[in-house]
Amino acid sequence: MSEISSLLHHHAERQPSKAAVLTAERSITYAELDASVTCLAGYFLDRGLRPGDRVAVHWSNSIETVQLLLAAFRVGLVAVPVNLRLKLAEIAYIFEHSGARICFSEPALAALAEEASATAGPKSSARCRRSRATPPQCPRSIPHNRL
Repeated sequence: MSEISSLLHHHAERQPSKAAVLTAERSITYAELDASVTCLAGYFLDRGLRPGDRVAVHWSNSIETVQLLLAAFRVGLVAVPVNLRLKLAEIAYIFEHSGARICFSEPALAALAEEASATAGPKSSARCRRSRATPPQCPRSIPHNRL
């Protein structure tokens, strides 16, 4: 488990109901954030991702972005942030040259990310999903000492 992930878990145990991330529209507590990060970390592992693999994140500044980044760190993945202002060819270039195995894109940007994934060259293995940051059902829970 990464140091940042350990800090999140520590705060979730000590201050579970305190706000961890605030936006203009909503907030998430440390306990909720830690649980969603654990869920996403399990999702990544269930998809066959292993430490050192890359995960592209094509998402605006949001709670979901924080969840995705922290989940990637929790299981030793490398997050590849993709700037929202990039054009199709630039996104495809990042997908191809970063080696991202999977991409998460917010719904408003999903079509662009999916097209970039489809047009990326032969080196690319990124397959973008039209997805929310948290899968509909948590595939499994991962003990923190295992990460």
